[in-house]
Amino acid sequence: MSTPRYPRAIWRPLPENSTQSTIRPVQVIFHTIVGSAAGAIRIMQGDTTPGESHLVNPFVGQMTQLMDFDRRADCNWKVNAWVTPVDLALADGSIVRAGTVCGAISIESEDDGTPEDTPWNANQVEHFTDFLVFAHDHLGIPLERCPDPFRPGVGYHSKPGQNRLAI
Repeated sequence: MSTPRYPRAIWRPLPENSTQSTIRPVQVIFHTIVGSAAGAIRIMQGDTTPGESHLVNPFVGQMTQLMDFDRRADCNWKVNAWVTPVDLALADGSIVRAGTVCGAISIESEDDGTPEDTPWNANQVEHFTDFLVFAHDHLGIPLERCPDPFRPGVGYHSKPGQNRLAI
């Protein structure tokens, strides 16, 4: 499956974009950088980075897309890539068959280094909202909370190994 690029993002592919395994994206996971957007991109472009993200969402300006959405990006811990044991229904009515390698689209959001005290600003919220509409319309990702880390939907990475939304 070839996925479209996000038209509202600047395309700056990482070297891993051509080497990472393919996935069927079924989730969007929001992350926080614990630093600047430029710094995170610079680290992810390095040879020794432990992971990469699909998108980076800055305080000001456009998002940057670093990886195609059908490529594994290693900022999602256990949901980077997994084989679904059951059929998964997506928002567009399509079915992802059991045995398919699925994964999450990761979006890193800029903060001031203290994510617990830094809410997303209006620019970031606008970009998140627009991207979720794109992911729903073009990738079939449901606009609902992931019921668990291996089901379609939207979540956020708040602690290592936990992808959950607070209500």
